[in-house]
Amino acid sequence: MKRIGWAVMTVLALIIAAYAMALLFVPAMRAPFLQQRFLTISWAAYLHLGGSGLALAVGAFQHNGRIRARFIDAHRWLGRTYVVGVLLGGSAALALATISQAGLVTHAGFGLLAVLWLLSTGMAYRYIRSGNQALHRRWMIRSYALTFAAVTLRIYLPCCSSRSRDCAGPGRPVEIGRPNEEPKPCPIRPPSRRALNLRPMSLHLSGRTSKHRITSPAPSTCCMGLVHSNVAGMARRP
Repeated sequence: MKRIGWAVMTVLALIIAAYAMALLFVPAMRAPFLQQRFLTISWAAYLHLGGSGLALAVGAFQHNGRIRARFIDAHRWLGRTYVVGVLLGGSAALALATISQAGLVTHAGFGLLAVLWLLSTGMAYRYIRSGNQALHRRWMIRSYALTFAAVTLRIYLPCCSSRSRDCAGPGRPVEIGRPNEEPKPCPIRPPSRRALNLRPMSLHLSGRTSKHRITSPAPSTCCMGLVHSNVAGMARRP
């Protein structure tokens, strides 16, 4: 099950990372709102897509114990690359959050996500530099759970648009509706998406994912929980 969970997580992460990189080099793929971001704050758009895509792809391989044990030097360099990616992507995300769609609620939501992303990654880096591998792994799991929001957003949006014609309006992150159509409330709110990412991670780290207390977290199990929890959460009625 752990291998399956890690494989699902990695495939989804690589797909979205490739999509982010494609948006960098193929302008025709960019949605209208994204084209506007490239016109108004291009440096942030480039850094966010590039840094976040890099962190999403690299981070997945950091959570495989066999790869980590067999290629420890590669693990260390990929870890440094991941930190740089988060630093670039998270810093740009703070700038982009100030002009996100749908107003103050999404400004605050995406801004908070960026702050927590940078903070958790910084804590993970701090602990590995001090030699505390146990706390490093815990904070890196938290960091990648937030990185994985890039994947759950793409799961959340089709569900939202299928159950509600438009996700625009106060408190809703992305406008998907048709022109001249009255916006309707989105049944799945952004905070619940972030909570679904963090909930299985928190339960896993506190050792409540099984009948017996878990003393050392298994990252792939946690990430599999992210996928399952998001799918289950989207199936629930508001």
